Amino acid sequence: MPAPGRFKYKQLGSYARLRSEDVAVWNQFITETPHSEWRVDYDVKVGLGRIPKKELEDKYKKDWRDLTRKRIDVVAWGENHVYIIELKPRASLAAVGQALGYSELWQDLHDEGRRVLPVVLSFYTDPDTDVFAKAAGVAIWTVKKSFRR
Repeated sequence: MPAPGRFKYKQLGSYARLRSEDVAVWNQFITETPHSEWRVDYDVKVGLGRIPKKELEDKYKKDWRDLTRKRIDVVAWGENHVYIIELKPRASLAAVGQALGYSELWQDLHDEGRRVLPVVLSFYTDPDTDVFAKAAGVAIWTVKKSFRR
């Protein structure tokens, strides 16, 4: 991976592989929450990917693994923390599991001496998801949904 935080913490014209509903959550977060010291990366690959089938030609095996690796929506680099951020319009048990899993996979590949904090960033959450997230050590951050005409 290149140097931490290839991008400034600001809204961009486009984001690698983020769905439009996830971009809406992220852009609203940037609007509401200034973090001028943060640098960020998008679509960050973690994990090993799936083992390619034996019949696949050798020249394609690396591509297969690369394409099947897990992808973190946003990695935000603070001075002492790395935030592993899963973007969803609505927080869910599945999103909490993704954030937790990505954080574990991140730690398997990286050791920058920063504390790794898994986060689900969304417009909405619910009490059940909040209880599960707290027990799992995953933060849920919510932003106000912006209704534009």
